[in-house]
Amino acid sequence: MMVGKKLKEVREIRKISQRKLAEKLGVSRTSIARYEQGKTIPNDVVLKEICVALNVSVDLLSGGNVTENTELHDTKIDFKKRAEIKEGLIEQLEEQGILGAHFFDLIDDYMAFWDIKNELLQDIKTRGAVVPWENSKTQKGYKRNDSVAEAQKTNTQMLRILQQLNIKTTEEDGDPNEDDF
Repeated sequence: MMVGKKLKEVREIRKISQRKLAEKLGVSRTSIARYEQGKTIPNDVVLKEICVALNVSVDLLSGGNVTENTELHDTKIDFKKRAEIKEGLIEQLEEQGILGAHFFDLIDDYMAFWDIKNELLQDIKTRGAVVPWENSKTQKGYKRNDSVAEAQKTNTQMLRILQQLNIKTTEEDGDPNEDDF
């Protein structure tokens, strides 16, 4: 089944209008309609954002079976916070007079890394910083959770994108000692 048909099916099961989904994604309602009709195909970044917004996997949207109770992500995504971050980045670019597709692509890349970072942090929270390993019945032990190193690498990439965009990070309305865990 095409992504467009599956997108419409999932959106309707979730009881989300095209307009509401478009608002979550920061695109026009017409874009959602065109995706559903198969007139355009969302790029990889937009497809990931659609999956996050609908709480489904890319595999499911590409053809898996869906029911009202389909729940494929254990991560708790704060859509409001995600939208605020993306909007804040765009506002900072506009304030600097920086416009252009390349810069908006970098923001999309930043948000994709933000999603990955949150999935990695959720894994660390769920499984811990140290996880068991086993190669055979006699070879087993504990090792550092790979998500720890990957989260550090992801954070570094996020900071590099912000540097490329000449955007400063600030902590607003939050406790600087507050953990993301």
